[in-house]
Amino acid sequence: MSQALLVDDHPLFRQALSSILRAAQSRLTIAEAETLASARAILETNPSIDLILLDMQLPDCDGFEGLLSLRSQFPRVPVVMVSANLDDGVAGRALAFGAAGYIPKSSTCSDIDRAVKAALSGQFWSPLPVAATAHSAHIDLIKSLSPAQLRILMSLNRGMSNKQIAYEMNLTEGTVKGYTTALYRKLGVSSRTQAIILAHDVLVQPIEH
Repeated sequence: MSQALLVDDHPLFRQALSSILRAAQSRLTIAEAETLASARAILETNPSIDLILLDMQLPDCDGFEGLLSLRSQFPRVPVVMVSANLDDGVAGRALAFGAAGYIPKSSTCSDIDRAVKAALSGQFWSPLPVAATAHSAHIDLIKSLSPAQLRILMSLNRGMSNKQIAYEMNLTEGTVKGYTTALYRKLGVSSRTQAIILAHDVLVQPIEH
């Protein structure tokens, strides 16, 4: 028996996707969340989740912010991105950032089933022809961050203070400051604001309509 977590703020879409998955895979149990924060809460209390299907736009994150946030905190759980965006370049960037699949919301039931089965078996699958992502030094920099550094960058992007980050990650503020200094150095920036701008430019701006 496998467990999936659907993360989408539209109840009707969650219901439809849940119905498709249950019809295709009788041994799949499904949990649901409306925000990234509620998804993290479920994952923290339920280590048996085997797969996450994550909408690209949520009330508390946009673009690839949610993907990288979950990948940094729960690296063992594959994340399949779900989006209305049909740009194969966006699907390619999802792959570059570690997604286990990319499902357009216009996908057929059989395509959704294939994507989920592939993700559960450790393979990337998308009904779109995945285009190679244009080279970006900033993409490479973010991909090179350690899980702790990546989690801190996502926390900075959410507007959290060092004290809040330390509490959430169960670290001292001094340790967070050390990680943050190393993060700035690796990204080639000198301030929190510059780090946030870089993250937004790479994770959100290129896919906005």
